[in-house]
Amino acid sequence: MPETSHRFTVRYDEALAARMAHRFFMRMFGNKALIAGMLLWAGLIYLMLTSDPRWYLTALTTAAGIVTISFIGVWYVYRRQSIFRVRRHQLTEVVIEIDDEGIACAAATGSSRTNWSAFDRLLKFKDLWLVVSDTKQYVGLPLDQVSADALEMIERRCAACGVR
Repeated sequence: MPETSHRFTVRYDEALAARMAHRFFMRMFGNKALIAGMLLWAGLIYLMLTSDPRWYLTALTTAAGIVTISFIGVWYVYRRQSIFRVRRHQLTEVVIEIDDEGIACAAATGSSRTNWSAFDRLLKFKDLWLVVSDTKQYVGLPLDQVSADALEMIERRCAACGVR
């Protein structure tokens, strides 16, 4: 019979926080925005090369530039906030307990518990997993710090609750 709970300590640092934030942001928002941005810029370049300069072309190019810069700005701010959270709360070590009910996290600054039914996605990368809640908060699990049994239990519980 498999274990019904796993307890382990995850050590976070600024580099890991930045990596998790970047991966979360790009997976949730970035790919679609990058494709849309490339299509928008390709269309604008096509219009610039094939038509006479018009006021609407200048307006569209300005709007595309503002959207592009805004996306990069939001990404940068989100990434920096994740790093500052680790610094400010000194979240160097977090004890994570996984059981049949959900995931509990405890650090020096406090603790939280989230039931499996509150999770929306399981984002898997080659070096870490992000278990994302329906409020778009996530629990970052570096694969080199989590046992294979714990990862298997997370995958199984997420699948049982319909997590994508």
